[in-house]
Amino acid sequence: MDAKPEAPGQSTGAEPGLVLISHHILTQQHRSAVSATTSKLAFLCHDLIPTLRPDLVGAGIGETRYGSYLEHFVRIGAPAFCASAEVGATLSDDMRKAGVAAPVVYRFPMPSILHETASRMGATSRIETGEPFVIYCSTIQVRKNHILLARTGGRRWTKASSCRSLSGWALGLDPELSESVTFTGLVSDEELIQYYRSASFGVFPSHIEGWGYGASECLDFGIPVIVSTAPSLIEERRHDAGDRPQ
Repeated sequence: MDAKPEAPGQSTGAEPGLVLISHHILTQQHRSAVSATTSKLAFLCHDLIPTLRPDLVGAGIGETRYGSYLEHFVRIGAPAFCASAEVGATLSDDMRKAGVAAPVVYRFPMPSILHETASRMGATSRIETGEPFVIYCSTIQVRKNHILLARTGGRRWTKASSCRSLSGWALGLDPELSESVTFTGLVSDEELIQYYRSASFGVFPSHIEGWGYGASECLDFGIPVIVSTAPSLIEERRHDAGDRPQ
């Protein structure tokens, strides 16, 4: 495992019997069974949105208890595997505010694992397609998704190209954009590699939230990335969640 520990004096080697808990298990019914295991535990932490911005997520048990679940695993000494240094720092700060000692944090380094997989497959070279398209990675904020697609559409790429999106939202309210966007749904690593090898460029809507794997993977495969500077909901609350500037 090629993760780097953020805390000094910690080994990067995975220990026998270590159970790595995903977000789904962390917040769903499987949590109690995992907690009862005699093996050592670790958990994945992609972000802390359910804790820091509960207004952006649902009101189910998994979302409302997310913070207390995190505290539980940190209290028992489970290390965290975070998507970025920023997430690790945010997690540590949040635990300190809750009166819990900061966990050992392991950060996955860039570049992405996906490109390493493609390299082993010999599948990194460019593939030309008959119809140009861009690959789009959506964010949690619906309004920012609409803003970015509308602004890039204003630069005429939607007239000349199609867009393959890894996630969907209520685009039915905007037929003009809907005609140019295809939602892929869940895709395998092999399918995603094909998209990166064929796309004209990538679109990433989250300048405020920081760079994510979508932008990194585009650069890994040698395609340019447009990154949005649209303000987040924290900064611009006067718009409804589905609104976008004209």
